[in-house]
Amino acid sequence: MEKPLPITKYIVVINNDYVMSHGLILPPNYTIRPARNRTEIWAVYRLLVLEREEEPFRSKLVTVVLNPYTVTLLTLLVIILLFIGFVFPLDNWFYILLISVLSVFVSFSFYQLSFLYNLFLENERRLVIALHREQVIGSALMAFRGNYSVLLGLYVAPSHRRRGVGNHLVEYILQGDALPIYLNAPPDLRSFYARFGFVETNIRKGYNMSKLQ
Repeated sequence: MEKPLPITKYIVVINNDYVMSHGLILPPNYTIRPARNRTEIWAVYRLLVLEREEEPFRSKLVTVVLNPYTVTLLTLLVIILLFIGFVFPLDNWFYILLISVLSVFVSFSFYQLSFLYNLFLENERRLVIALHREQVIGSALMAFRGNYSVLLGLYVAPSHRRRGVGNHLVEYILQGDALPIYLNAPPDLRSFYARFGFVETNIRKGYNMSKLQ
């Protein structure tokens, strides 16, 4: 089950506006809070995968990999190739192609299942959402792995960026005693996470930044 978010010194309320420790005020009509039910979790899934706004190539690629239609199409392709392979005598190149498609299929399926598990099924996880007029426009996901935590994802829809929403999401989800926290940040976001006390490190395999205190 999700760990509760205690009220800490990081949040101050001034005239009904939330002011985080970095001094930014959350703009009007925006709300930051934990996801409360599966409907809101599905809204996060749609935001991250099915209805993702136009973005750079890297984000588009993530969307393609996570989209359920991708695995469906790969499944049909594998079935067709297996049928052709059993019915017609073919050269070795065909089986090389088949193995390649199967490898991509297995990789995509594993990636999707891991994503869905982290979002819906993992017991020790915390999902915080950003809403604009009650519509989910951003999210942050943290998983608790025994004696450490992992910040698995942070996303704000492009049309709502540069308004402090990402800063508020990170500070909200970092509340509580979840240290140490690890994440794998792309180069262009490392300075962003450094604001919250993360430093570049190779302490734990698969993660390039950590917050130890």
